[in-house]
Amino acid sequence: MDGRILAASHLSSIFASSVHVTTHAVPTSRRDIPLATPNADLLDDHASHSSLFYSPTAGHVLIRVIQGGLAVELVSLSYSVSPVRFLFPATIVPNPALAAIDEQVYLIVVTSVGILFRIALPLHEGGQFWHEPMPKNWCKEWQIKKLGGVEPRLVHVHDPQDVAIALSSGGYLRLHATPDSSAEYGDYWSETEWKLSNWYSVSALLPVMSCGQEGSGEIVSMASPCLPTDNSDLFTISRDRVLRKWTVAKGCRAELALGDSKGHHESPSPLLDARPHKLLQVITTAEYSGITDQRLLLLVFIPTPSSSASGGVFRLFNTDREPWNCVIAFYASPDSTHCKMQDFIFSAGNLYVLWEKQGQSMLEVTYLNPNETPQSDMQTKQWLKVQLGRYSELTQEVVDELLLQPGSLTDKFLQTIMRPGFCSVVTLRAALQDYKEHYLSLPGPHPPPLISSYATLSENIAAVVGCTVALTRDPHTGVALHKQYWNALRRDWEGFVARCKEIERSARWPICLGLVANSQVLVVERERISQCVEEDTPLQLHRLLSSSCELDRVHLLLTTCWILRSKLSIPLMRKIETEALNILNQEFAFPLADIVAEASRGVFVNLDDELDNWISSRLEDVGDLDNALRLVLDVIGGLDKGVKQEEDEVELIIPPVTLEWVRALATSYVAETIEVRYDLCLAVTALLFFLGEDLKNFDPLLLAEVFSVIRGVSMSRYLCRQAAGDLEGTKPLIQEATTADDVVSRLNSMHMSRGSKNPIPTYSLAHQLLSETGHPSLLPAAAHYFLDQLGLLASESPAHATRSEVLICERLRLLGYRESSRYLLTWLPRTPAVCYVLGRLWIDVGREDEAILLLQGVAGSFGPDSVLSLDDNEALSAVLPSGGLFLTECDYYLHIAELFRTAGMTLHEVSFTKSALSVWPDGDDLTEVSVASWAAVIKGYTDLGLYEDAYCALIASPHVDQRHQYVAHLVYKMCEHDALSRLLAMNFRGLIHEVELSLSFKARNADPRSRPNWSQILYTWYTVRGDYRNAALTMYIRSRRLCDVQGDSTTSVGFAEQQAEALSIAMNALSLIESKNAYIVVPFQGASLPPRKKRRTGSYIPEHRFTTGQRNVEIVKLADIEQEYTHLTANIELMRRDPTLMRNGEPPLTPWITVSKLTQAGLYDLAMYTAKALSVDMSELFQRLALQCLQLSISLHSNSMEVEFSDWLLTDQVSSWPGSPADRGWRYLRQCLERYDSADTDYSCSKAVLETLLSHDSSSPLPPWLLQTIKENHPDYLIRLCLRYGNLEEALEHTLRMVRNSTSAWGHTSSTQSSCTWLPYTVIDAVLKTTEENISPRAQKLRQSLETEVSNRIVRLQRHCEKASTR
Repeated sequence: MDGRILAASHLSSIFASSVHVTTHAVPTSRRDIPLATPNADLLDDHASHSSLFYSPTAGHVLIRVIQGGLAVELVSLSYSVSPVRFLFPATIVPNPALAAIDEQVYLIVVTSVGILFRIALPLHEGGQFWHEPMPKNWCKEWQIKKLGGVEPRLVHVHDPQDVAIALSSGGYLRLHATPDSSAEYGDYWSETEWKLSNWYSVSALLPVMSCGQEGSGEIVSMASPCLPTDNSDLFTISRDRVLRKWTVAKGCRAELALGDSKGHHESPSPLLDARPHKLLQVITTAEYSGITDQRLLLLVFIPTPSSSASGGVFRLFNTDREPWNCVIAFYASPDSTHCKMQDFIFSAGNLYVLWEKQGQSMLEVTYLNPNETPQSDMQTKQWLKVQLGRYSELTQEVVDELLLQPGSLTDKFLQTIMRPGFCSVVTLRAALQDYKEHYLSLPGPHPPPLISSYATLSENIAAVVGCTVALTRDPHTGVALHKQYWNALRRDWEGFVARCKEIERSARWPICLGLVANSQVLVVERERISQCVEEDTPLQLHRLLSSSCELDRVHLLLTTCWILRSKLSIPLMRKIETEALNILNQEFAFPLADIVAEASRGVFVNLDDELDNWISSRLEDVGDLDNALRLVLDVIGGLDKGVKQEEDEVELIIPPVTLEWVRALATSYVAETIEVRYDLCLAVTALLFFLGEDLKNFDPLLLAEVFSVIRGVSMSRYLCRQAAGDLEGTKPLIQEATTADDVVSRLNSMHMSRGSKNPIPTYSLAHQLLSETGHPSLLPAAAHYFLDQLGLLASESPAHATRSEVLICERLRLLGYRESSRYLLTWLPRTPAVCYVLGRLWIDVGREDEAILLLQGVAGSFGPDSVLSLDDNEALSAVLPSGGLFLTECDYYLHIAELFRTAGMTLHEVSFTKSALSVWPDGDDLTEVSVASWAAVIKGYTDLGLYEDAYCALIASPHVDQRHQYVAHLVYKMCEHDALSRLLAMNFRGLIHEVELSLSFKARNADPRSRPNWSQILYTWYTVRGDYRNAALTMYIRSRRLCDVQGDSTTSVGFAEQQAEALSIAMNALSLIESKNAYIVVPFQGASLPPRKKRRTGSYIPEHRFTTGQRNVEIVKLADIEQEYTHLTANIELMRRDPTLMRNGEPPLTPWITVSKLTQAGLYDLAMYTAKALSVDMSELFQRLALQCLQLSISLHSNSMEVEFSDWLLTDQVSSWPGSPADRGWRYLRQCLERYDSADTDYSCSKAVLETLLSHDSSSPLPPWLLQTIKENHPDYLIRLCLRYGNLEEALEHTLRMVRNSTSAWGHTSSTQSSCTWLPYTVIDAVLKTTEENISPRAQKLRQSLETEVSNRIVRLQRHCEKASTR
């Protein structure tokens, strides 16, 4: 029988974690159930019981009792569906089971409170029977009445309608279901109790052996024939080692006492363990041999815990005839001594027995023929012990080896516990929780890492473990105690590792065996699942060498190497290993034999002569050393379990759906075989270093092949040891999917649709690569096929990099495992393919300088002058995106430029694009690729801020249309990055119009509030080139756009100031033009500030300045701009005093309103200046000013009035005048009237002031200077005011004076002018009419004088007219 090995994997690494599992709470109608108390000795994810179920429709299903016995988890081993859990209200009695009938699957569970639950699982094709919506009344319960409140200990499910429950009295309770429409849930369970007293004696049976001990009749194991069958008999074993057969109709029909061995009944045997465990298996000979004559055989195991020879006895009984005939009896293996048998199973002529040995699984196999002739003597079988995985356990040797390696202590421990296969995520999470709870229970402040949250489990462990260790100082010297700190940190990590080992030991406790497709045997542990797999040649030879077994003579050299390795010390072997790896990590500038000889001199300094002589003699016995060494290489690199059968080849062509647990076990097998191959490589390396100088006589090709195999095994070992992500499922960031398919997969994982898949498991890099490779579904063919496809063991020289080796590094890079890809690339020589992959890797991590050097060196591999070897050609073609070599260097440079563009490294993109243009093929300048290349150079230089280089490339481009296309991009970038001076320094030969169009477009359409100020830039461009009209137009349009922005948003002083600045700049530019031509043509707008007359000017402006058709424009002169500027500056002053003056949505202030508000604010100087500039009537302004002066004159002691209205008196000029505030006010009023009131204004302001004074107090004396002005220019207006306000004497005086002045002036004028005299006779008549009555004597006298003067004037006029008529 060939050697076997257990390939194991954690269930948490295969199937979904707890957060992804669908959980159903099982309802119950019983309300008096006490609060369930789970088993505190086990973790929630550790199973206390497991079994395997199979049906043709549902496939193989693993049943696990978890969460301390409260939940049942169903895991499909035949379909890729996520597990499901059912949570029960009480603890579950062993053994829950699945049963199938009429294409319906039921889960039958009995709880400790005496309730039977039968759950109907929806069944569909593809194994999706528990992810379909649960049917109505999916759970049916039955309150077991005959238990009488006694807690059941063991349950056996024969079929969905037949359940047996063991009783403590030695009998059992049979439950049988019959359909009943009157029952609450549609089923009625009949309860039949069978007791030991119900059986009738059969004389042929052996007498029953009674021990007289309490509980001796309690059943501990039950079995029945497997379905489908018509036989419903039940076989049981009680604690007193009595085997019974129970029938459905008559109860116990047979009974047989079993001792330790035949004929040893003198002393009573001890009672069996009270825990339920498997001791029986019913075997049908038809299942084994396929004959029509079926026999019902019963295989019984009787443990012998006190025996020092074996762990128990197996007996095979023929139960077809009574008395039962013992077909064969044999002892268990000697290795099973003091071990507990957990399960056994008979299949295909082999008996598999699972033992628990010191907390670990021990699987043994022996051949068993049920059809052999019955034998009375006890036999001794040849047992094959299935080897456990040697490299999946965290032993003390691993920790000691770890501490010898260089590097950070935390990194070394963390890397070890996170190594795939060592500890599960459940173990690490539980150990971390225990660690935290321990330190949080201590008094005092807690370190922040203990209470912080972390993204991943590995990050959490790295931050928490060791956080309580602090660096202390010597109290006397103050020196930091680093040694004590490192010792304490190491002890803390060792304590955490010890926690992990203890929990992991519990996780690896064996539970049961199971059979899957092709009679593959599974070993189910609490948190692991393993498969019994045939060993390959390296595993077999390694097992034999480790156990000091003698190998065949053909393997004499391998035996010699192994013995040499075992005789060398561990530090010496570590040094040999380091030197060998250093050789593989360097370039081979010298012959490999010389390099190894030089390294061996530093390793073997003082070699034992006896060992030297022994090795020499062994090598002489080998004979042909070259052939022997080639045989060793064939063993280490051989894949003898590969695909050979024709059906397997068809399977690879149309690969089936590979299950995750099969892939995980294949990964585990790969890891085991690679580890033993690495050990064999170290043994061969030790021999090579021992030979030293003698290697010069070796065949160089053979020596190169040896080191290439060592390199391949080392790289494979790294892939198996390196984790593919965090154990909780975190993958590299580059693997995060962003497509719609990923959304669908996420919804599937949330069980929102039928057929949800398992989340992608997290395992080693080898598992990640294996998941992308089609492989057979059976082991070890799947593992060997994967290694063959990997190709790392097929290299022939370490000086070359094969296609497979480079492809692995490229695949890791694409998957996001960049550090792993970089590490593997260090093992390979710098061939063009390696340089290309490493260059792309440096691009991914942002180290572009190293990438440039590598990628530039690969350029010589393309084109007609390429001198690549066949291997380099093949390797380079495999990693290039096109799958083949580029035809020219130009194509390669363009490809590298695209890589840099994708990575956002513009400088290097431009550099390689220029390199491509420098080697551009002749006659191919006008292709789209050429256009795109020149565009990339221009745009790249522009984005980098190298504007001069971009300008040169723009001018040098052979594509004329491209120049006009990209000049705008260059101009925009330079303006956006404040490079206006550099822009103006360029002449843009032939492209000036495009530059102006680009800047003009931005100035018209860009937000005037944004940066850069496009209008300012365009203004500068025009000014530098002497185009002042367009410069002024640009700034004027900016002013109007700022005004529009203010109309759309909250007005601010800042915007108004920017508008005023734009107007000021426009005025300055326009003033540089000849005054008669100082105008600009502006597109007509519906509103403007200030409003003024618009006119159509299409007939005055040449139409070639505009687009086809008519266009509304307006002529804006310099004076118009000055008026707008004056109006705007006045509004700015108002807004500074009152920011809420102009609200959003309100119309702008008219000039009159602006002057009025300035007057109200006391800004008389600005108001008068603005009114004069905007031609606004200032009457109201002077009226308010006159009132101010009156108030100052009247309110001599009113401080509040002075504070409120006398700001205009505090200017430098006014405050320097002598006199009181009233005097200064009247003087200010007089000067303002002299400045702004004249004949041009018809002295309207003086009239307004006079009328204001009279309306306020007509009896008060008026200012003489004001009266004098009115008398001289408008005497009639003065007379009317006097009449209006009742000053009749003054009216008579002013009228009399006016008439006399006119009459006196008559004589001093020429005859021509004298005829043009004029008096307001209507006013005179009004004065005379008003003063007819009730006047004072003085007024009467003045009236008489006026009448006399008027009469004389009339007479004189008549005479003058007569003289004129006679001429």
